[in-house]
Amino acid sequence: MSNGQPEQNTKTYTINRMHLHTTNLPGQPVNITSLYQKLTIEENIFKPFIEGSLTIFDGAGYQEIFPIMGEEHLELDIISSFDDFLNETPRRIRGLFRIYNVTPMNTIGSQPGKAFTLDFISEQYFQNLRTKVHYSTIDKKQTLSRIVKTIYENYIKFSESNYDDDMAAGYRKDIEIENTLRNYQIIFPNVSPYQAILMCAKRSISKDTSKKGASFLFYEEFEKFHFKSLESIQQEPEKFILVYIPNLDDKTKIDEVYSRNQTADFDFIYIDNYQINRSFDVMENMSQGMYSSKLITHDFERMQYHEYDFEYVPKLDFTVKTIKRDGKDVRVIKKTNPNSNDVIVDRSKAVARGKLTTTLNDMLNHPDQKVHLTSTTLNHDIVFDVNQSEPGGYEQKGIEPKDIEKYFLQRNSQIQQFDNVKVEVALRNSNTKIKVGDVVKFNLPSDIDPGQMTVPDTHFYYSGNYVVSKVVHSMSGTEGLATTITICKNGLEHSMPAFNDEVRKVLGQLDRQTTTGKESTLSNPEDYVEDGR
Repeated sequence: MSNGQPEQNTKTYTINRMHLHTTNLPGQPVNITSLYQKLTIEENIFKPFIEGSLTIFDGAGYQEIFPIMGEEHLELDIISSFDDFLNETPRRIRGLFRIYNVTPMNTIGSQPGKAFTLDFISEQYFQNLRTKVHYSTIDKKQTLSRIVKTIYENYIKFSESNYDDDMAAGYRKDIEIENTLRNYQIIFPNVSPYQAILMCAKRSISKDTSKKGASFLFYEEFEKFHFKSLESIQQEPEKFILVYIPNLDDKTKIDEVYSRNQTADFDFIYIDNYQINRSFDVMENMSQGMYSSKLITHDFERMQYHEYDFEYVPKLDFTVKTIKRDGKDVRVIKKTNPNSNDVIVDRSKAVARGKLTTTLNDMLNHPDQKVHLTSTTLNHDIVFDVNQSEPGGYEQKGIEPKDIEKYFLQRNSQIQQFDNVKVEVALRNSNTKIKVGDVVKFNLPSDIDPGQMTVPDTHFYYSGNYVVSKVVHSMSGTEGLATTITICKNGLEHSMPAFNDEVRKVLGQLDRQTTTGKESTLSNPEDYVEDGR
């Protein structure tokens, strides 16, 4: 989009291909462009597939000529004319999809014919459903990112297709993979490829130690698949500025908003309207363990158990110190009460600096409100000392702990944080270039009248950067192509007034550099062991 005043309203589009491949007419695709009434297609950052629906009106009995039974495939290739208007390379709504449901056929008044809807989903998802992974890294340990690449290429990208090689090759997608930390020993016993990749996502920590989160996602968009962390997505530069101008007839208002957003670094996207459809569900946050939770790990082999408390915003009752262990600097977090559990503190980075709570929230620091119980192999790679109570000997070859202490509680909280502030935005012009995973800036207007008091002209808490979590394109012959996006954020632009400044200082300690000799380095991966991460 260009950096200028609002362009003309353009929602036109071009259908290059809308073909139905039916098993009743092998090798003879049917062009259904003239039959369709409405098409809706969705990309979602929290789903590993693209899905949609296609409504058809059949007034000539085509359904009897090529019966639709849910065995069909839909081939789409659609271009927004708005990109052509701006002389930009269009991003296509393109892909091969599997029809999986046909709704009942309904008559429309006295008009002859019937209308029905075809629900469809990515072809790769169906390939995934009929495939099982038999794969193990017990003998040859690998990082989770390497495992994901192997599974994707062997079971998804180059899996058996119902189409000839030329057609299948035209719709194969690559996958963008973020490197993960540490090797794993893992067995996939008869699970689907997507289940296997999601198993890896739940256990992954980024190799980049500046990313302290545990929130890897596996999702699909039109060009490719992604296996990457939310923190990696958030650190990408902003791609668009969303601009809301309620009255296009008010030229003074247009000039004011445009001047406020003037920049050479971002493309503008003008929006028709927006709706804040999610704004804090404390009950759900509590039930998902966002504020506070507990992990009880039990070690069957050593007949031990250990408890870890997770705290989204910690109280000022713990200490952070650096100790030497096996020649390395390790940060240790302990509550001042010697009988209390080890503490896992949220150290993930957000798109904004303000926490999604105040320090006075009574849901904080109550870990018993969400308790998890699981097995562990912590320190099984370390031979115990003579006292047989603490690991401190040499490493035992061939064993890799599963490290559940490092990611389990953190991931639950971090994923839930993104479910607190959600805004649904209707774009003024059709736009196929915006996609899930993009970082956008939205200066959501303030509701306070600036004539009564001096306030920022944007919302004090809800403005700033967001992540695009869902993109929905809807098109019909009468309404044209429309794009609606859902944007979300896991932090507020400013902290709440009741947020304690002393807590900020403590949180700052956790990101402080450690010093080894004369060299100053960022916290190394071993730091995660002691604080549960």
